[in-house]
Amino acid sequence: MIGATEKVEEHLCLSVKVLQRAGIAAGYQGSITWWRTSSFEGRKQTNWLEYEVSEVLHEDCHRPVRLTLKYLIEGCNYRVPLDFDWTPCHYGGYRPWLNCPTCHVRSGTLFYVSWELWECRRCLNLAYTCQSEGHKSRLLRKILKLRGQLGQESGGIHAPLPLAPPPGWHSRRFNKKIREIIVAEANYWKG
Repeated sequence: MIGATEKVEEHLCLSVKVLQRAGIAAGYQGSITWWRTSSFEGRKQTNWLEYEVSEVLHEDCHRPVRLTLKYLIEGCNYRVPLDFDWTPCHYGGYRPWLNCPTCHVRSGTLFYVSWELWECRRCLNLAYTCQSEGHKSRLLRKILKLRGQLGQESGGIHAPLPLAPPPGWHSRRFNKKIREIIVAEANYWKG
């Protein structure tokens, strides 16, 4: 995003996917872990977040419409209501979304701002770390990802490529990945 200085990875977030895995049925209460990696301290900050889902149901899909977050920060208890929205899926069922309290747009993830405020990525003008990387850094990340898919855990781009496919891989798939790595490394070294 243009002008974005803060990164998504530096903020505590609440993803609807995590809530869906934990359970968002009407009347449900649960807890999840939310975290962020501090780039200054190089460590992960972990907090517990309790939530309860309202008994009030959406008129179209009969799913819950309100979520109440309960958490403790610096000795103060907070209760923050967030709204759900549900969209129908093409093959049946419904997909949950969180509504941003600031812009009222559906979002899959809300980010903790301060005390009782949660906002979407657009409202906070957040960017992903990869959006501010240079061409060479993106190429290096791609190379390491491809090598990791072949089972390489260390050695970086200086390690020799494997000669045989990982277990369960077809030789065509393996050869395609090797070609992708060779092209990406050639572009990386070309500059």
